[in-house]
Amino acid sequence: MNNTYEKARAFIYRNARPIDFARFQYHFENGSKEAVLNALAAYQNHDGGFGHALEADAWNPNSSPIQTWTATEILREVGCTDIAHPIIQSILRYLASGADFEGHFWCTTVRSNNDFPHAPWWHTESDSTCHNDYNPTACLRGLSCDLQNVEATCTNSANA
Repeated sequence: MNNTYEKARAFIYRNARPIDFARFQYHFENGSKEAVLNALAAYQNHDGGFGHALEADAWNPNSSPIQTWTATEILREVGCTDIAHPIIQSILRYLASGADFEGHFWCTTVRSNNDFPHAPWWHTESDSTCHNDYNPTACLRGLSCDLQNVEATCTNSANA
């Protein structure tokens, strides 16, 4: 192994959050998908959404669309696409609840971010889709379409 890799590995072993440590082991040390999913589950709230600084620049413990989108990217990263998996079932329940959904978009930032340490781009004066892009909406709708009855889910989302 080269010296740069060893230095990076030592840094991760010393400093990484459990989710990032599990992901590192998954990608570079034959770590298990189950270890990543177990670490990921610690960030999931009872409503099925994700918070607790899964998106490390926003320490909001409450569920938000961006934090939930981050979870879906990790699920894709490790190949977890089983709709029956409890994490995915809970995500779909959160999305179906309409929480933080404004008309046609999930909010990019949520007001409760302001109550916790966060990077400036996660600050808002209101629940907002103001970034004028499709993040996280496109990814969350895409996940829903991938995992569920594509025709029914996408049609219902498009008409929302």
